[in-house]
Amino acid sequence: MWKWLSLTLVLVVMPVWVFAETFTWVDSQGTMHFSDDLSSVPKQYRKKVRRLQDEDVTPEAEPAPAGDGAPATSPAASATAPAPAKKEPQQGKKEALYGGKTADAWRQDIVYARTELTSARNQLADTKARLNDTSKMSRSEYLGINQQIKSFEASIKGMEERCQALLSSAGRAGVPESVLR
Repeated sequence: MWKWLSLTLVLVVMPVWVFAETFTWVDSQGTMHFSDDLSSVPKQYRKKVRRLQDEDVTPEAEPAPAGDGAPATSPAASATAPAPAKKEPQQGKKEALYGGKTADAWRQDIVYARTELTSARNQLADTKARLNDTSKMSRSEYLGINQQIKSFEASIKGMEERCQALLSSAGRAGVPESVLR
């Protein structure tokens, strides 16, 4: 009996984890937001929302500062628009490369990894908070939440390892400390 109940629970809950999506958007102040629920995205940003894939996500571009006359670009907009032409370095000045990337590219990768990690930690805290009142919760809901917590913890561990590996790679490439902070 318990085997069938456990199997049923796994078969019902597993598709939710497999097809879980994370959405990202950049607000008018240039802040990148993450959510696993499309309905939580403010309506004015829904056209610019980008769905993140598991491992193949890299930040596209940071938004342009407001007020410079150029429209702000977001990762969502750059996913559909052609990439803008790279700025030509000023005469005599070359951008320093560290392991094949500029300091700005390293900074962007590090900020993205840290933001993703913070978002996952917040989701874990929210999920753990759901266990504060279990009086109105069925046993299957309780077990499902505990399984989600384990899944989040495993994901966070992987994100922490990727973040640490990114910082190590940046250090080996000679990226300045100011970029790594």
